Amino acid sequence: MFRTRAQSPSHFTMAFSFSWLDYTVLIVVTCGALSLGVYRAYRVRRRVRRSGGRSHPYALHALVLNHQHLRVVPTLLSLIMSHQAAVALLGMPSEIHIWGTQWWFAGDLLGLLIAPLLLERFIVPWIYRLQLVSVYEYFGLRFRSVAVRRLAAGLGLASTLMYIAVNICGPAIALESVTGMPMAAMAFILAISATFYTWLGGMRVISWSDVGQFFLVIVGMCVIIISGAR
Repeated sequence: MFRTRAQSPSHFTMAFSFSWLDYTVLIVVTCGALSLGVYRAYRVRRRVRRSGGRSHPYALHALVLNHQHLRVVPTLLSLIMSHQAAVALLGMPSEIHIWGTQWWFAGDLLGLLIAPLLLERFIVPWIYRLQLVSVYEYFGLRFRSVAVRRLAAGLGLASTLMYIAVNICGPAIALESVTGMPMAAMAFILAISATFYTWLGGMRVISWSDVGQFFLVIVGMCVIIISGAR
């Protein structure tokens, strides 16, 4: 929601603020993801108690791998939302508007189109047959070195943390402009919420919460396009 405020006859600024409907959607989405995490954690812990207390192997298999029974469509939508969230919705339109489409051609068309196809055809089936959790585990087996495995995992973790920081700052800046809360506080709330339901519910909760967020983003983009076309 927004309102127009004239500062001078030739200069207008847009003052954005949340309405009660915006706050309702935000609270419902956040509480829905947290509720999924709590429910999933309850089911896993109940199953652990029934298995006689052998918590570590079952919890790892259930929370991290979801018993290797993730469905294709939720996993696909989850990957889209994980890697094309704030960067795609906030950064890419500004980049293309100012500098043109060369970044889209070099980054998205070549990198994000060709690389996933190669990974899906060659790398992922290979790791799946070896029953490995991640590619870092393969490095440790291939080079027979825990140091190599930890080095690769550390580099991957550092890269992921920097990417996540950008994805958190994007919505934090947007929420700061409409709620009036500091960006650091909004980033902290977003990080804690996502970490909490991920820690409780594991991979399955991440997938299904991302599915809901995907359709919410699509609806929001349609509303923006329709509003801008008027």
